[in-house]
Amino acid sequence: MAFVITSFLCRIYKNIKNGMFLPKVKAHINTFLYKPKIYISGTLDKLRKEKLLFLVYLNPNGIITIRQTIEEVIKLSSYRIDFLNLYHSYRGALDNIDSYDGIIIHNTLSYRVANILHLERINKRRLRDYHGLKIMMKQDEHYLTDQMAQYLGENGFDLLLTLCDESNVRSFYPEAVTPRLHFMPYLTGFVPSEFKTIRSLPFSERCIDIGYRGSIQPASFGRLAWEKRMIGDAIRQYAEQRGFKTNISSRWEDRFMGNAWLKFLGNCKATLGVESGSDLVDRNGQIEQELNNFIKRNPKVDDKQILEFLAPYEGILCYRAVAPRHFEAAACKTVQIFFEGNYQGIFHANRHFIPLRRDFSNVGEVLDKLRDEQYCINMTECSFEEIIMNHKYSFENFVKKFDEKLEILFREK
Repeated sequence: MAFVITSFLCRIYKNIKNGMFLPKVKAHINTFLYKPKIYISGTLDKLRKEKLLFLVYLNPNGIITIRQTIEEVIKLSSYRIDFLNLYHSYRGALDNIDSYDGIIIHNTLSYRVANILHLERINKRRLRDYHGLKIMMKQDEHYLTDQMAQYLGENGFDLLLTLCDESNVRSFYPEAVTPRLHFMPYLTGFVPSEFKTIRSLPFSERCIDIGYRGSIQPASFGRLAWEKRMIGDAIRQYAEQRGFKTNISSRWEDRFMGNAWLKFLGNCKATLGVESGSDLVDRNGQIEQELNNFIKRNPKVDDKQILEFLAPYEGILCYRAVAPRHFEAAACKTVQIFFEGNYQGIFHANRHFIPLRRDFSNVGEVLDKLRDEQYCINMTECSFEEIIMNHKYSFENFVKKFDEKLEILFREK
């Protein structure tokens, strides 16, 4: 019953949401990482007079993506952005917020409304009473959707950075609940400037044919979450039967943190991928509770039975996104083998990735393409030029649009 994870594994999964921060801007690193003390931005000669406080919850020993986002936003914004890491303590975090014109709550803190309520309780301060600009970055919006919408509406948030697209964002955050909330679409990750100069091994010198790190996610997240592990398990078996050297795992203890992940990708000829997110939107936790009850009644339940139980809830609302690792692999010029999907229109089948059918009926064809070195090199070069070198997906472009949105909202405030 590998798909049914224990509460311990759930805690591990939530820890994965946190990242590490090794700042390139000037910083008192020991203060930032280990004490709940505001770090003053190292670059103070900003164009705009307003200053913002960035509240984050970052594991110093976590994944690289979160570090990059914090670094790039602080470095590139025309606003002065100070930040506060709450990893070791929430206490005192809201003491000085009234000296700021706005606050930004990072998605490492906003995973659950309960996290923010805990912050308010410890500090005896409601964000509802803060009169500056209130901004939230959010991911995993398919889970406890109604709670978050209600919190944003009741506490007068001004801007939500969301993975929802314009066509369905109001299905997640109804206007009746969040009448004054503005939205800005963003991605789970963008391309930092250093990705354009990553030096990876030549394709022919890479030791691993297919490398991948999946994840074991809550069963209630549905089929898309399950695929993150399933694709690795299946491809490892198919590939090794055909003589390919693999390094594939979904175990927590096998994950790579920091720059070790990029080094690993740079030694792989190919990696695997699925769309991030979920097609199962659990608005209030009811589906999770019903699944838990089903498992209690059927303790020997397997993956197939769980997916069959969840099937009626799938596809009512779709919430899919590219993942940061897709950009990371493209930057390392590693071939990507993806389950068929849209990938937000960024990665295109047979141009940026080799498409794999979910029933694995074309797995032989996929692996044959991987043996064609020139085909693989051409695909990785195309991905690098059209995605990594594309300004549209850069942090520079994202932060510029973010600043433009803030300028409008500060004027309206």
